[in-house]
Amino acid sequence: MFEKQVSLLLAAFFATVASFTLQAALLQAAEPPADEIVIGTHQSLSGPLAPWGRPIANGMRMRVEQANAAGGIHGRALRLVVEDSGYDPSRAALATRKMVEVDRVFAILGTQGTPTSAVSLPIALEAGVPFLFPISGATMFFEPFDRLKYSFVVPTGAAVGAGLDYLLAETEAMTVCALYQDDAYGQGVLDGAKAALTSHGMKLAAAEPYARGETRFGAPIAKLRRAECELIVLGTIIRETVAAMAEAGRADWSPIFLVSPGGYTAEVAALGGDTVEGLYGVGQLPIPDPDAAARPVAEWLSDYEMRFGEAGGLPAIAGYNTIDLFVRAAEAAGPEPTVDRLIAALDAIRGYETIFGSTPVSFSPTCRLGSTEVFVARIEGGRWRNDSDFLPTPPPEGCPSAR
Repeated sequence: MFEKQVSLLLAAFFATVASFTLQAALLQAAEPPADEIVIGTHQSLSGPLAPWGRPIANGMRMRVEQANAAGGIHGRALRLVVEDSGYDPSRAALATRKMVEVDRVFAILGTQGTPTSAVSLPIALEAGVPFLFPISGATMFFEPFDRLKYSFVVPTGAAVGAGLDYLLAETEAMTVCALYQDDAYGQGVLDGAKAALTSHGMKLAAAEPYARGETRFGAPIAKLRRAECELIVLGTIIRETVAAMAEAGRADWSPIFLVSPGGYTAEVAALGGDTVEGLYGVGQLPIPDPDAAARPVAEWLSDYEMRFGEAGGLPAIAGYNTIDLFVRAAEAAGPEPTVDRLIAALDAIRGYETIFGSTPVSFSPTCRLGSTEVFVARIEGGRWRNDSDFLPTPPPEGCPSAR
């Protein structure tokens, strides 16, 4: 009996402590201390996506350092907490709780990946912490509406649909097929392709799935060739994009290939060489060409390489942009920032653009997806080069149509 009473008392004690911890976190989120603004992120600093996670974090650090060198946010230093998720949802959840309850972050920004960001979102929302600009094309980060969450990544399916619309007009291809990874990512690509074709009164002539991690594409490419595909939508990542096109090349077959945003990377062009020449891809942020970059971009690339000892690319720029957009909103929120003032400042952002040529970002009190535009690029001479202007995608409810 005594042991049971002690257990109940201990349970009540720890529940009270947890309650006070959450209340303290909520208070911290509502108003940061007088000398600094603490923001947090988790990235894959280890694990399979570390080649992307590390430069995302470095890009964020670079913009924080620039903000502090310029005097901070109305005199407050900006401090960035970076946690390693290892692309593991359980580690991401622990990292988020630490940032909320121990670091008392004012906002969580630019978290990498869908599964890891998905577990962080409810933790942040429960604590009243804004969850801003995750590096993910999942719709959960802007739908259903919640005042504390903002995204600027166009959903994968919508991006693919816009790219396919463009190529159907440019190439007059009539037989469209798909090769896609057999998971949620690949399904999003497949759904986007089907929706675009339906709007043209067309259907996929063939669709071949492959297991994640697959390295042999002889069988699916042979099936797509028998279907006489003129244009193939690729729901592939880096290695699989190169492998699929290499298999087509070995068969002396050269249909038009359009890769989804997951394959629009500098690594595809570098690893694929002549194999991927002519590949189309869909993106929101142009891959910088150091040899042809405008002066501001060239200077940024040089500064990044000097600071971190490696070339800067899309991941670093994506991380940099998340902080840049936050800095803009935090400055507009005034010298006494609160979550409410930050939200009002974010909601007032219209047509935010960067030196990197990314698609414009706008929010409003009813819209939490900041960008609804993409573009199509093509590999020419071993480098990605823009092939289209900005292309609109269907806006979510509450968001205006793109321009």
